Amino acid sequence: MNTWSPRHLVVRDHSIAALTIICLSVFVISVDATIVNVALPTLSRDLSADTAQLQWIVDAYTLVMSGLLLSAGSLGDRYGRRGWLSSGLALFAFASAVAAQVNSVDALIAARAAMGVGAAVIFPTTLGLITNIFTDPKPRAKAIGLWAAMVGIGVAV
Repeated sequence: MNTWSPRHLVVRDHSIAALTIICLSVFVISVDATIVNVALPTLSRDLSADTAQLQWIVDAYTLVMSGLLLSAGSLGDRYGRRGWLSSGLALFAFASAVAAQVNSVDALIAARAAMGVGAAVIFPTTLGLITNIFTDPKPRAKAIGLWAAMVGIGVAV
């Protein structure tokens, strides 16, 4: 007699793939917080930007991101973290593409601010997803440690 039992059920664990996407996401938004500093001389020359405009190019991203972190995290909790993360990644990618193509300082500042909105969505949502995916304390602690390490490495790069 052939009987079915739950142990025959194949369960696919996507936690490592999800953690990889989460860590790459926070790495990219952390890199973007500081990487524009390298391009400031070129931006100054190509866009004829003065010092105040260069400061806004750098600060638009971090100001908007910092200002929206709590609201974006709350919206992710309310409307679903996975979809919210996808929206944040799409906005960040689109705004990055726009920033790469602009030919004026004002457009670059606006694109960097839009990137900050995307980053504000990504940051708290990824941390919330880690708490959903890793329910056991030890794996959760390791995942959060890796998440924090990627943020630190991204800023350092």
